[in-house]
Order: sequence, then structure tokens, then C-alpha cells
Amino acid sequence: MFKKGKNLLNKNEPFFKKIYCLKNHCEKISQNFAFFLSGSFDKLFRSFGVKTQ
Repeated sequence: MFKKGKNLLNKNEPFFKKIYCLKNHCEKISQNFAFFLSGSFDKLFRSFGVKTQ
């Protein structure tokens, strides 16, 4: 039983790796997007003469 489960995991390993990579990739994108957004708001507020810091 245990051996069968291990084989199943090994067979699906690339699949799990893909999901893991995708998850990391999405996290990177959302971090960059949040960074980009905060930068945009910063510029927007500055153009209105509002100090963000």
C-alpha cells in the first residue's frame, strides 16, 4: 500500500512541481503588481500635492 502511494507520488512529481512553481510565480507577480500599484498611487498623490511619506 505504502509503496503504491509512493509510486503514485513519483509519477505525479512533475505535476506537483508545476503547481508549486506556478504558485511561486503568481506570488512574485502579485508582489510586483502591489509594488507597481503603490508606486502609481505615490505618483498620483504627489501630482495632487499630497505627501505619502
